[in-house]
Amino acid sequence: AGSAASPADTPPVRGVTTVDAKDLKFLPPAIEVPPGTEVTWRFVDGSVPHNVKGDGFASETRSRGTFSHRFERAGDYRYTCDLHAGMDGRVVVSG
Repeated sequence: AGSAASPADTPPVRGVTTVDAKDLKFLPPAIEVPPGTEVTWRFVDGSVPHNVKGDGFASETRSRGTFSHRFERAGDYRYTCDLHAGMDGRVVVSG
């Protein structure tokens, strides 16, 4: 028991611009990119639908295909799949 930290709080992975929605998780859960980077989420969890919802960006709910968003400004961008509790991610845009 106890409160587990969000997967989004793990140290961000660098050099990655693609995040998979798979096994009811975002993999990797946290990435770090430079400003101006387009991040792509791939919906690869079989028939299980997911979405990506963050401050200033949101995908449709889908079970396949991709969603992309370009991050222009430095900051910490948290997002969730609002269909599945605990399915959280983070994009760190390093200035």
